[in-house]
Amino acid sequence: MKKLTNVGIPTQYAAAIDDFVKSGEYASRNEFVREAVRDKLIARGMLKGISLKKPIEVGTHG
Repeated sequence: MKKLTNVGIPTQYAAAIDDFVKSGEYASRNEFVREAVRDKLIARGMLKGISLKKPIEVGTHG
């Protein structure tokens, strides 16, 4: 997995993400961001046909 660093998140977004983490819906901010990016790529069809060696497991919700 390639690690991205120094991703700027506006303060109001970070606060909202923290609320998800505090509620237990996500284990960390990183987990939230990974799922959001994955969902966006899927929505745009950019992950279509890509074989992942391991399933991406994020979130504790379905």
